[in-house]
Amino acid sequence: MLNVLTGMMKINNLSLIIGFLILLIFFPKVIMGQNSVNPEFKRLVDGTYEGTYKKDTAKADVEVLIINGRIESITPIKHWSGRRKVAQTIGQRIVEKQQTQVDAVTEVTVTSVAVMKAVENALEKAAAKAKEISDIKGDVQIEQ
Repeated sequence: MLNVLTGMMKINNLSLIIGFLILLIFFPKVIMGQNSVNPEFKRLVDGTYEGTYKKDTAKADVEVLIINGRIESITPIKHWSGRRKVAQTIGQRIVEKQQTQVDAVTEVTVTSVAVMKAVENALEKAAAKAKEISDIKGDVQIEQ
């Protein structure tokens, strides 16, 4: 009887994993979030920007350093779920790939997505600063 129950539990766990993978393959925006942004990094202004993301139990605060239009480093400022290592791993992946959508850490997908979203929010601030500077330069007329 115990062997039958153990076998059924393995099948149920496998079914859940397969179902999640199917969702991830066919509906990545549902899993990763609807409004993924990937600003053109080359237009970002050098500096340090903070990003925050909070939804339900997924919360993350990060600091993103931009140098020469590249993400140089991502530092977790605060990670409420106590998964600082996950935040560091996701940060390293983002720096390596120079994009905000990277592979999540197994078994902590919600935390992984929170870190990605926090980085996206920081990059949106960097993009807004670049636009602000561009607007100011556009207002200045050079006399010849």
